[in-house]
Amino acid sequence: MKKWIILLIPILLVQCSLYYKVFKKESTYYTGQEKTILSETTGALGFGYGFDPSVKLDYIFTHAYSEAALKENEKKLNGIMKKYEPAAAISFYEKMYQLEQVTLHKMNDYKEDEDWKQYTYIEKYLLPPLRQYLGLLEKSVLSISSDYGKVIDTRKQEIAEQVKKDLS
Repeated sequence: MKKWIILLIPILLVQCSLYYKVFKKESTYYTGQEKTILSETTGALGFGYGFDPSVKLDYIFTHAYSEAALKENEKKLNGIMKKYEPAAAISFYEKMYQLEQVTLHKMNDYKEDEDWKQYTYIEKYLLPPLRQYLGLLEKSVLSISSDYGKVIDTRKQEIAEQVKKDLS
């Protein structure tokens, strides 16, 4: 009997890993370059990123840092963003702004459905670090391309309207 159990354990482990590979849910939100920028920028700031399949949202998370440490990390962020062409930096910023709008839309859907668990999860845990990251990213992009400052509010409005249209 013990021999059978010993033989079954590796088979079960292979089955579990195969199941995970076949059925795990991953984000498809980012392109290759966007994922590289995301990884570099979140790493520079001491943030991280992930995907929550339960709410089907990409998210940003942060570790607790002092304001002084965050200011120092903000300089690293600016250095990273300057490596990219302004058009790529702006495109990435707009993608992250779009993510914020998608997150807000989903949060409001949960509110309308009175799914308070998911609503609170997004409002209290997913949205604040995303907004903090987005604010730092916006400052960095504006330092790279001052011309973008002239159209940023218009672009934000266009993106918000497109997200609303796409998700309604």
